Amino acid sequence: MREPLRVAIDRHCAAPFVCSALLGYFNDLILALGLRGSRKNQHSNNGGNEMNIQMDQTKFNQEQGVRATNLFSAIVLAAIDDAIIDNRKFGDGAERIARWARSRDGRNVLSCAGIDPSERAVQGMMLFVSKGLRTSVSLSREESKRQSTAA
Repeated sequence: MREPLRVAIDRHCAAPFVCSALLGYFNDLILALGLRGSRKNQHSNNGGNEMNIQMDQTKFNQEQGVRATNLFSAIVLAAIDDAIIDNRKFGDGAERIARWARSRDGRNVLSCAGIDPSERAVQGMMLFVSKGLRTSVSLSREESKRQSTAA
């Protein structure tokens, strides 16, 4: 049986070779936290109820896929924040995020994050960077309320 994280990465990433660099770290983390052992031992004396084990494994694989997607979403947000900082310092942040998003690695990360790496997405990221509002601020409730009252 394949490891749950590898199955989740293969299922949810358009480019598993990009994800495989992080796979060793995640496997060590899973072992350190005891998640893998506790999952197998959780149903060790359930009377041979294979259906429950299979459902739990499917749910665990799906949860791992969601976690991998969230990880890559955080990478995209960090790239946007870096581009905003570059835009403030050098004035070329929008061009840098566009160059990254159009690159092979950028397209792979966007795909793994669940974002279609189309030109429309690139234009949206460039517009967001040109506004200069950091992602942590724009995702906060206070900023959302302020923008809704201003509009």
